[in-house]
This record gives sequence, structure tokens and C-alpha cells, in this order.
Amino acid sequence: MSYDIYTGVLKMNSEFENGGEDILEYDFNHPSLQIIKEKYNLVSVAGYGNDLSKAFNLLHWVCNHIMHSGNSQAKATNIIDFMEYSFDKDDKFGLNCAMLSHVLAGCIMAVGIYAREVKLIPCSPYDFDSHRVVQIYSADMKKWIMFDPTYSGYAMDKNNKYLDILEIRRLLSEQEDIFLNKEFNYNGQKWDENFYKEYLAKNTFCLCTPALMSFDSIKSDGFVYVCPVHFDIKRRDIYCLEYKIKKGGYDMGSYIETAKNDKYSYLAVKTLFKSPI
Repeated sequence: MSYDIYTGVLKMNSEFENGGEDILEYDFNHPSLQIIKEKYNLVSVAGYGNDLSKAFNLLHWVCNHIMHSGNSQAKATNIIDFMEYSFDKDDKFGLNCAMLSHVLAGCIMAVGIYAREVKLIPCSPYDFDSHRVVQIYSADMKKWIMFDPTYSGYAMDKNNKYLDILEIRRLLSEQEDIFLNKEFNYNGQKWDENFYKEYLAKNTFCLCTPALMSFDSIKSDGFVYVCPVHFDIKRRDIYCLEYKIKKGGYDMGSYIETAKNDKYSYLAVKTLFKSPI
């Protein structure tokens, strides 16, 4: 029943707000990328195939060496410290989906491939949970492809075409099937693929990305949003923070004030998915 509800909500919200023609930027020259490239020998890890082959190798390498923990205790804020905190350690030192995506995007950009973190946001303000993934741009295929480092995963359609986030959202909204790669797993264990598809259906209502992909910190003040027409993401965030206070006893007061004062910028959906080259 939940799958029907989530996919139905996507079906009824298939048109997006017009946003500014912001130029999404990428800091390939950030010094942290050179440091991790050399320390972890990322050129060798990526291999010498085409860009997609390199990106696949880095996805599975990150997932094989860093575990996921939704309640990560990592106090680090930058990619170098995240990797030092978690690399080749157990799930007590795991990273949450946002941290993992930050690491994967950095490793991919360190070898010269465009990558972008994307936050997946559900519709309901009574849902604490969201998800973070990475999109990589294959210059050879001239398209974006979604990578999910929480599950060492990516998705394909019935014709084995690799999918970006918007393509996944559209297929789910039509209740068409998506197919996951054979390496799909959670911390080395088999995971329920139907649960994951429902999870994507729940969380792909709105999309959010940093205007600038840089690596000083996982947090950024320059987020832009891709949202369905007439959906007020600012109001949704405020309601969600208020709900966290009511149901979870969280101290969200300062976050609510920040949300109220922030200017939420919408991004045209075509801008998020156009070629960066």
C-alpha cells in the first residue's frame, strides 16, 4: 500500500517549478581532492577504462572500505577527515548517507569526472528521513547516472539503460520497474530490493543540490531546490523541524529560525540534468 501511495504522489506531482538558470559549479582544484587522490591512490583504484568504468570502480571501492551508519558519530566535516575516520573500520565508525555521498563525489571528482551530491526529500513534513545520493556524468554516454553509496548501487530500465534520478522518479511514478545492479547490498549484506524501490519513491519528491560542489565541508549555504509546481519547500522544512521538536524532543529552535530567514532558491529541473561540459 505504501508503494502505491508514494508512487501516486509522484504521478500527481510530475511538473516542476521554473527556477533560475543558475550555473552549477564544480571545484576540481580543491586541495582536498589532490590529497585523497594521492593518499588512496585513486587513479589506480579507478583503473584505466572509460569514465563510467572508473566511476563504477570508485563506487564499489568506497562501499567496500567504508560502512554506512545512519546514526554516524563522525564529528568530521571535510572529506579527508571522513575517510580517515571510517576507512577500513566497522560500522561503529560508519558514515551516514550524506557523508558517504560527499566522500564518493570527491573521489570521483579527484580523477576528473563530474559528480554531484543530490539530496532526496519526501513530501510529508512528518517524515524525518531523507536520503543522499550522487549523480555522475558520463561524457562517453552524454548523460547523468545515479550512484547510491549506501547500497553500492545504481539503477537501470528494462533495456539496461543506466538511469539518472529524474528517470528513476518518472518510472516509479508510472509504476514501471527499475532494475538494480548485481553488487547492490547494504554493508555487505543482501538487501530487500522492493523496500529500496519504495524508499526511492518516498524520497524523490523534491531534489536539492549544492550550487557549488566543493569539499571544505559537507554543509553548504548555497543549496538550490528542484520541487513540484506550487510546493513550498521552505514551509515543508519548517513544519518538519517543528514536528521533530513535538515528537522527538529535538532542540531545533535555531534551525527553525535559520529556515525562516533563509532564501530558498529554486532550480529549473533541466539545469540539474543538463551536460556540465
